[in-house]
Amino acid sequence: MHMDAPVSAGQGPSPRAAPPHETPAAGWGAGGVDTRKSERRDLSLPTLDDLLEEIDEIVRASDRGEIRVTGNWSAGQILDHLGRSIECSLDGFGFKPTLPMRLLAPLARRWILTHRFPSGLKLPARARTLLPTRPATVPAGAACLRHALSRLKHGEQMTRPSPFVGRLTHEQWLHIHLAHAEHHLGFIHPRLP
Repeated sequence: MHMDAPVSAGQGPSPRAAPPHETPAAGWGAGGVDTRKSERRDLSLPTLDDLLEEIDEIVRASDRGEIRVTGNWSAGQILDHLGRSIECSLDGFGFKPTLPMRLLAPLARRWILTHRFPSGLKLPARARTLLPTRPATVPAGAACLRHALSRLKHGEQMTRPSPFVGRLTHEQWLHIHLAHAEHHLGFIHPRLP
């Protein structure tokens, strides 16, 4: 899954209500689905180009009205969340870690770099800037994620510390964001032609 086309640098349209075929099983943000038990695709996204190709496939499936989501967020919300997470590792998270978070950071860093993202993880209230707060369409979410990826493709380095795991190298950030994308995009099921 490699793609050589450049990433769009524009932010794209602002998020709007998701069409019915893009909504999650329990309605956006409802939190009604136990994602530890949800059906999920097993994705492998070892490079940014693989991630871009997956985004394109999701957008095409959405355009055809052939997309299904098995988690609590819409496909647009998932894409937007992934884009905002990358932006935070470039620009800062806007919140400080609590003392327990700082104390656990070395263990959490080791774990996140060697394991898959867990399903059903609840972010602390202070991390609400990373959570979906409104509906988002697939095109709007994809534009947010493509914009963040464009910054990386153009050489920007992720240097901001994570409030969850502390300081990371750019390469460690890439690993985490690709694993994060594998996790969340696994809840999006594009029905291929």
